[in-house]
Amino acid sequence: MSIERSEARSELTVGRVSIERSEARATATTTRWGRIVIVGLLALAPWGVVAPAPAAAADNCVTTGEATDAEPTAVPWSQQRIKPELAWPLTMGEGITVAVIDSGIDAKHQQLAGQVIAGTDFLGAPGGPSTADCNGHGTEVAGIIAAKQVRGAPLHGVAPGATLLSIRQNERKGDEVRGGTDTLATALREAVLRGAKVINISATTDKDDPGLKAAVDFALASDVVVVAAAGNDEPGSRPDLAAKAVFWPARYDGVLAVAATDQADKRADLSHSASYVDVAAPGREVLTTGANGPRRYTQVTGTSFAAPFVSGTAALIRAYHKKLTAGQVVARIIATADVPPQGRGTADLGAGIVNPYAALTAVIPAEGSAAKKVPSPPPVAVPALPVPADHSVRNRALAISAIAGGTALLLVIAAAVVPRGRARRWQPRRR
Repeated sequence: MSIERSEARSELTVGRVSIERSEARATATTTRWGRIVIVGLLALAPWGVVAPAPAAAADNCVTTGEATDAEPTAVPWSQQRIKPELAWPLTMGEGITVAVIDSGIDAKHQQLAGQVIAGTDFLGAPGGPSTADCNGHGTEVAGIIAAKQVRGAPLHGVAPGATLLSIRQNERKGDEVRGGTDTLATALREAVLRGAKVINISATTDKDDPGLKAAVDFALASDVVVVAAAGNDEPGSRPDLAAKAVFWPARYDGVLAVAATDQADKRADLSHSASYVDVAAPGREVLTTGANGPRRYTQVTGTSFAAPFVSGTAALIRAYHKKLTAGQVVARIIATADVPPQGRGTADLGAGIVNPYAALTAVIPAEGSAAKKVPSPPPVAVPALPVPADHSVRNRALAISAIAGGTALLLVIAAAVVPRGRARRWQPRRR
């Protein structure tokens, strides 16, 4: 019995040792493969294969409109109102860079892909870089300026041939607005140095900052068109205070300040009314491109979305009338705006509603030879109309024919009768 127990204990010991050795080998093997995997991941990380950019925090951004992944099926009212496609036979804005100083641009959207250049990201992660846009505001502005044509999507930008320089400088996080006047001034200077011919600023501040003023002056002196939203009156604000409010940089001299209109060509209810408003554009329930989805679209309201219609128009002018200065481009946009019912120069709509085709084709004598001549439109084929019968001509022709025929007949008769008459000496014929 003791021998059997001893043998059993011996077998258990041998089995335990065998199991422990197997576990040790398994642990060593697992550790070795784990090291290999870790080393491999570290080696691949610099190429971004397994180290994607961190996703934006869910509470970092506040979208500006209701987004949908359904492609639009009808032409938006804003496009029907200003009809930018009328100018496309002349130019679509090719060769012009429009800087969008905003919350970034989603460069993966189907109607913006290939058109976006990355600028500086002044806000930093999360939510960046400048070619991403968790907030959506910048992508919405960009689509109004230059969304290219895509099969099945009737929506398009004003200047779909233009290039977009995305500078991420401001966005909302809850009730907080990220981005101040110091970085806005720096962004303006960067846009100029990066070759932008038009700068769109759909942001406002109630502070007249010297640094911002200097940056605006630098852009204007560099022959750049600066377009800015005129500002929104917050819902429920006191009318007496709203009338006295001033929004910068739209207020600065030389900046093209844009108000918003509704579907009835009237000032949108939240659009700020001020003496510095230059022109207006659609800004109420405007359909445009949305962020965070290649086929995402959104409907937005505000002067932020009226300004890009004017920026796109400026891009068209700069692409076609290359010799015009920035000041002449601004003057042309103002001079060719559709006059509102209340007349020009109002605090609500300025000179009127922007008209891209008129801004591109109008003849303005003050520009002299700097403006490129617009080719005459091709002749329109007019169907040939039936020529009414001229009966007087026909009657004259018949009369002449009758006279000629009668004369010939008389000559024939005379040729037969005269010789016989002479032979009889004109005596009557005897029976």
